[in-house]
Amino acid sequence: MHRKAEENYNGSKISVSDISTISSNNSQRYSDNPLGTNDFGQFDIIDDLDYDDVDDGLIVDQELLHQYREAIIRQLYEGEKKFLETLEFILNTYLYPLRKNTKTSTFNFLGMKKAPCTEKEMIWLFSNIEALYKVHIENMDTLEERLSIWGPTQIISDIIQTRLAQTRKAYINYFDQYGTMITTFERLSRYQPFKKFIETVESNSKGVNLLMLLKSPVDCVERYVVQLTKLADSTSTMHPDYIGLMQCKQRVQVLDVEFKAPVNDALNVDKVYQIHLKMTGQPFGVKAERRIILQDNFTRPNRLSGEETCYFLFSDMLVFARQKSNTLQYKGHILLQKSKVRPNVNDFSVEIICPFQGVDSLNTTFMGSPTTHVIRTLNKIDQTKWITCLEAVITKLQ
Repeated sequence: MHRKAEENYNGSKISVSDISTISSNNSQRYSDNPLGTNDFGQFDIIDDLDYDDVDDGLIVDQELLHQYREAIIRQLYEGEKKFLETLEFILNTYLYPLRKNTKTSTFNFLGMKKAPCTEKEMIWLFSNIEALYKVHIENMDTLEERLSIWGPTQIISDIIQTRLAQTRKAYINYFDQYGTMITTFERLSRYQPFKKFIETVESNSKGVNLLMLLKSPVDCVERYVVQLTKLADSTSTMHPDYIGLMQCKQRVQVLDVEFKAPVNDALNVDKVYQIHLKMTGQPFGVKAERRIILQDNFTRPNRLSGEETCYFLFSDMLVFARQKSNTLQYKGHILLQKSKVRPNVNDFSVEIICPFQGVDSLNTTFMGSPTTHVIRTLNKIDQTKWITCLEAVITKLQ
């Protein structure tokens, strides 16, 4: 793919007669100079300085730098190619077949024709994967076009800066819809026609997992930041693309800062989902807007002995469960919207007071008494931390 540029000096070749003429002229010039002999003697000093070795070293260093830069560009190309193949696999293996089944409703389940999902659910599940695919196809086409005329002095920063702007827009939309994507997958994975469809696909494609594929764009921004920063740093200051690549480096570093919060938020969504999968018996599902704020394990005393309780403070409620081998056994949860929190002055525990709750039955309202749950933290630091986080969540909910 890469082609070495072959250039002739001034586009012409020097003949043997030209060399003779140059030598004759030089001889005449030095013979006309009365100090010519002394001038030649001064070259002994230059010989002692070993300039030939210095030049050879510089040439070797420049060649190594050029090879390293070529390797980074190759990594950029291969990374884009591999990611594009991932997006193509998602579309061809999951999205297009699901779209066809949804329109024809030919999926047979218990003798009834049921589609694995609705068109709306398909939009939520696959987010903007098709838009990402289009952006990366254009990235790849532009990159291949430039590499087809590649040479040692060829620039690449101009197309990178143009494509970064388009890529940025697509990834903003992807992260905005990330929570909905995970929530939709969790809900559909409990729907038998969709579950059967996924199992059929994954049985034919060993090692494939739809959720992992849908989450693959999360790492793409970091890949760009690392590779483009390395490319800029490995480009010589004398290279015609040096200034342009330094501008690219500054731009991707700005993108890195901009996407730090969305990436962390996506990781938080993943963590909430994993907690949900690990827990058994909970009467609630995953919500797109739910985030994990704080979690800890504390020993909760009972009549026989102490048992370790896991507390999960989410952005909308507090959940407590018991650790049981590799699973979490749900024990209860508290909706925090109108709750109050106070420290226990006798120890390091935290008291959460739930408000009065009305229950309407046959137009008659029964009021339940407020309940108090106690988190027995281990020290003053833990107590302060939990009170601060609980109050922040309650304030935000109100």
